[in-house]
Amino acid sequence: MDNNLTLGWAFPPEFTLDKGVTMTASLEEDVNQSLSILFQTLSGERVMFDTYGSDLHSRLFANIDSVLISDMEAMIYESVLRYERRVEIIDISVQPDSGSASKLNVLLQYRLSNSELVHQWQASMDMFDGQGLLE
Repeated sequence: MDNNLTLGWAFPPEFTLDKGVTMTASLEEDVNQSLSILFQTLSGERVMFDTYGSDLHSRLFANIDSVLISDMEAMIYESVLRYERRVEIIDISVQPDSGSASKLNVLLQYRLSNSELVHQWQASMDMFDGQGLLE
């Protein structure tokens, strides 16, 4: 990794004909990839780090109401606070999708610890298809 913390390890690595394998990502891309991994990992799934992850998947098939939305926002907040220290949370929003009664849109607005720029991570979660978060 770069000494000035502007690069991180890319996951998954990218393969292209002209560049071959790209193993690094910019800091913003690296944080977004890390957030995706965090929210898609079930707590207890990692053998060597069994507390890592979030339990968003446990809310699949639940009725979409204000209690579910506030629970999901709290889960996201706690996961980021605990496992992604490069991020300062500005806002977390979980909203029902206007086009689908079973889908929730997740938006996390954050600032990197060493920056004033606001970034965002977003995904949708279909509560009834069993797939979890989809970017």
